[in-house]
Amino acid sequence: MDIKPLKTLLLLDSVQEAKILRTLLSDLSLKLEIIVAESLDQFKSIVLRDQVDCFFLDWKFDNYSIADLAIQIRKSNKYRHTPIIMVANIEDSAIPNEYSAIKLDMLLYRPFNYAEFEKPLLDVLNKKYGHIIPDHFEVLILDDDPDVLEINVDFLNRLEHKKYQTCSSVSEAKKLVSEKDFDLFLLDWNLADGTCIDLIEFIRSKKEKIRLNSALIIAITGRDDVDDIMNLLKFNVVDHIIKPYQFDEFEDKLIYALERHKKKT
Repeated sequence: MDIKPLKTLLLLDSVQEAKILRTLLSDLSLKLEIIVAESLDQFKSIVLRDQVDCFFLDWKFDNYSIADLAIQIRKSNKYRHTPIIMVANIEDSAIPNEYSAIKLDMLLYRPFNYAEFEKPLLDVLNKKYGHIIPDHFEVLILDDDPDVLEINVDFLNRLEHKKYQTCSSVSEAKKLVSEKDFDLFLLDWNLADGTCIDLIEFIRSKKEKIRLNSALIIAITGRDDVDDIMNLLKFNVVDHIIKPYQFDEFEDKLIYALERHKKKT
């Protein structure tokens, strides 16, 4: 498969230093399209016009603190999950951590030491190549509303995940679970022949199926009810989405749930 290069935008106080960093980044075992912005106006123009996949930002640029700019980038829908690597002097190492809203992915210190930053930087950038949902994950979507099923399928397609099946009843879902292992369940709460709790109980009863027992389950409900949440917790299900929801909320919930799930497994 031909991998599209990551568009990587550099904004450093010294253009010469940015060119040095560009040379070092070119030695990484990743495909990068590296652009050096030579002014704040040029940087903003590129950010608005193009889709940038990764930012390298100097902590200070032309005596201007980049913190506010980085926070604006992070809060935008377009770049809320885009890696931000901040470049700083060693003596300034504590400053960026004071701005939690930036959600920095990495701090890169001067002078640049390729041997030290290569591995952690590769880890950060590789996340952009990987999909939010692991490629091998088998997903089961349960909902008896065709419109909601269509929305969830569309959302998965937008996340570039293709391994999924849909069903519209608890009985149909149980049959599929008996025949196949799934890694992620998106379950509507109320179905004509029961609730998602009936299926969750069935899933958790399959003690011999280790993969199935460790699957991530996300309940989709129309109400934020304490009793419903307590029922989910009985079966170690901690994630739920409240209807109606948009793609951004769906994506954020999956990222959060999968990160926590990864730490547990």
